Amino acid sequence: MRIVFHGENAASVSHDFQRLVGEAAQISVLPDVLTDRAHTQTYVAADVIVGVSFSADLPQPRQLQLFHVPGAGYDAVNLDAIPDSAVVCNCFGHEQAIAEYVIAALLERHVPIADADRHLRRGDWTYTAGSPERVHGELVGKTIGLLGFGHIGKAIAARAKAFEMKVHVANRSPVPTSSLVDRSFVLNRLGEFWSSADFFRCTKLSRASASLAPSSTPGIAIPPPTIRASCPSSSRSTNCRTS
Repeated sequence: MRIVFHGENAASVSHDFQRLVGEAAQISVLPDVLTDRAHTQTYVAADVIVGVSFSADLPQPRQLQLFHVPGAGYDAVNLDAIPDSAVVCNCFGHEQAIAEYVIAALLERHVPIADADRHLRRGDWTYTAGSPERVHGELVGKTIGLLGFGHIGKAIAARAKAFEMKVHVANRSPVPTSSLVDRSFVLNRLGEFWSSADFFRCTKLSRASASLAPSSTPGIAIPPPTIRASCPSSSRSTNCRTS
């Protein structure tokens, strides 16, 4: 089997891969831009390609069996250009890192830690208690809206609850209320969803799902601070776990 890791992103997960699949597999790591004939020939002969993008402009690997995206988002993969012989697979396993990023971004908005640190290192107690001007916001009691409730959404909800936040969810299929979810909306109630929260975490919308954006919902203005992280969906793809 000929396995190609295409591009810098894919190359970052290629280390020690030979040991995992055995010596019978031929593994090649190619740059993002296929600059010479040898690169092109290797790409065309691949049975498996690991990469973050695919288009009709790339050499066509006619015997391709699997195109594997080393992450959740595959909006840079032209599914129509993938050979019919191949399956497209994305993966999860990075939801913890994304959820921590979302919480860090929310904290940064409310708690001026970086600015306070800079002042304190100069001996300036700018944020000492006492003055109303130095009072900052808190996450406790705020509501976060999650558009999509997959692995990333669930990880964010768990961390938001640790900060005593309320969690509202809008999802394609109904999500029952639970210890993680205070209120749930299906997608035909997006107007209510966009009006219900202080912050939003949104999927990375594809052209097919652009109508989910708040600017596309009649009567709804752009919502409060929005953090985008996730991927579109398609019938050509499947989802698998990597470790």
